Amino acid sequence: MKAIILAAGLGTRLRPLTERRPKPLVPVMNVPLLGRLLEVLRRGGIREVCCNLHHLPGQIERFLVEKEKEGFTFHTAFEPEILDTGGGLAHFADVMAGEDCFLLHNGDVACLFSIAELASRHRESGAHATLLLVDHPPTNGVFAEESGEVVGLRDFRAAGFEDGLALPRPLTYSGLALFSPEIFSRLPRGRRCSLITVLIAMMREKPGSVRSWAPGGVWWSDLGSPASYLDVHRACFGPSPPPLPGLEAPETPVVLGVNSVLEEGARVEGFLVAGANCFVGEGVRLRDCVLWDGTVVRAPFEAERAVLDGDVIACA
Repeated sequence: MKAIILAAGLGTRLRPLTERRPKPLVPVMNVPLLGRLLEVLRRGGIREVCCNLHHLPGQIERFLVEKEKEGFTFHTAFEPEILDTGGGLAHFADVMAGEDCFLLHNGDVACLFSIAELASRHRESGAHATLLLVDHPPTNGVFAEESGEVVGLRDFRAAGFEDGLALPRPLTYSGLALFSPEIFSRLPRGRRCSLITVLIAMMREKPGSVRSWAPGGVWWSDLGSPASYLDVHRACFGPSPPPLPGLEAPETPVVLGVNSVLEEGARVEGFLVAGANCFVGEGVRLRDCVLWDGTVVRAPFEAERAVLDGDVIACA
């Protein structure tokens, strides 16, 4: 199986942090998010990956070149203007030719799930699309029956559910899905296109063609804001850390990257994660903070629930 990672987004909710680093390369416990996603794919047997690019593409391309040394093959497509989720898929129709299905993974979410189980359910159902759903009440908006058939999406309601009274409890689309190549016949190349619009058209024309899988207990985060980004890091120090691939539970509430220094007399409350070549001087007070590579902080300085990248600070 092959995969497509949508990596062209601007990461607007994480600004100003993402003004000089694309969101897929935001570090999660000092490992770029994209690296953790690729590890999920590798463990699921996927080594050929497509990525659409727009914001700071050179940084992502350099990262992928390094990952090729680990046995991956990459295909990239640059978008001068962002083409949305459907347009981002359309670039790779030729790469997916001959595949019975492929995995879509948004480049700004983290999730640990069974690729094999999702693929099995997709193939057995004969659906054209199988969405991985999670329970996240703030964004729940996909309605699926116990059988897995999606019967409601945004403002669309399938036949028999128009009044909304019989709709099942909604869940959230995780940003991960299995698609059959049939989807490419509906995607215009080189034009902006929403995947949601395409899915709704499929549901209208062929009921049952869009299905879902909602496994219980799946860990998921969209890392979309400084608050959710810091929450993931806080959870890493808790009794049940998120099952991120390659994550080792920290033994202390302070994690320092290579060549980073925490001077005696610096005060850390809660947790601190510092990337490589960071410096925290005497008299500094930090509470629940993440420092990206090369960040230097000296007294007098205090921060709480903050992400620091050099002179850029984003607070939750």
